[in-house]
Order: sequence, then C-alpha cells, then structure tokens
Amino acid sequence: MKQRRTQIVVAANFQYQFAMIGILVSFILINTTLIAGFLVSNLGVFDLPPQVILAVTAGLAEICCVIIVFFLTLKLSHRIAGPLYQVNRNLKRIGEGDLTTRAQFRKNDHFHDLGAQLTQTTEQLGERLRQLKETTETLVSQLGDDSIAAKTVQRLRTQLGEFNTGLDEDNDTVEACEITSARLDQ
Repeated sequence: MKQRRTQIVVAANFQYQFAMIGILVSFILINTTLIAGFLVSNLGVFDLPPQVILAVTAGLAEICCVIIVFFLTLKLSHRIAGPLYQVNRNLKRIGEGDLTTRAQFRKNDHFHDLGAQLTQTTEQLGERLRQLKETTETLVSQLGDDSIAAKTVQRLRTQLGEFNTGLDEDNDTVEACEITSARLDQ
C-alpha cells in the first residue's frame, strides 16, 4: 500500500521555523558570494556600473534562492514532522481506547524506530487487555448473577469492552472463555 500524505504542512510551527533557518543560511551564503563578486567586479564585462550589475544579480539570486530553499526545507521537514504528526494522532486514538491503530511511516521518513516501538507497545497492551477480557468472561460464567462480585465483574467487563483490541466480540470471546476455563482447570 503506497502511503502519501496529501498535506505538506502538518506541523506548521516546526516546519516554518525549519524553512526560515534554511532561508537565513541561503541569505548568508548569497551575500557572502556577492561580497566576493563585488571585490572581483572591477573586470568590466558589462557597460553598466558594477554596483548596478551586483544589485540586480543579488536581488534575482536572493529571490530565486529564497523560494527554492523554502520549498526544499518544507519537503525535508515534512519527513520529520509527518511521522511526529502521525505518532501524535495515533497516541490520541490509543488514549481513546483504539488499540488497533498502527504507526506506518513512508520509506524515507525519519523515526521508523519510534513507529515500530509504538506499534509493538500497542500490540502488547492489546494482548494484555485481551487476556483481561478472557479472565473477566470466565469469572462472569462462574460467579452467577446475584453476588456483589458478579456485579463488579460485570462492570469490569463493560469497561474492558470500551477498548477496541480488534477482537470479533462474538466468536473470540467464547473461544477465549474456553481457553481460560481450560487453564483454570489445570
């Protein structure tokens, strides 16, 4: 599956700061080049005064360079800001109880190790919640309906049901109860 972000600016403050630093560096480089050119401009290639030639050249060079550097730094910063944006979005979904979310970065993005760790942690958390659901289902089937413990377990069951772990509730819960019951019998 080819992953493309349709939005280039996903973390505006970071990306614009990154672009401005690139523009500043290019501005310094251009002006250093122009100063060196001014020192060498006494060669007299054009009929115009050297100051006019340098002024026009400097203006055009700076405008072109600023535009090019701005877009290049936006593209480069996108490889950093994009994954961070996705991690932030995934963490919000996990916080809402969706444990099926996975961090998937593009080939040239940075922070692949962070995405892999987030995915692994989410899978481990989901597995632990699935085990809790299994245990809860076993307790529900063994306690009956009248005891205080049964009502507490029912509340726990309801709260665990709020997490999306990717289980097909009907089939997997029955199977999980059978597995847990077999474990308890041993």
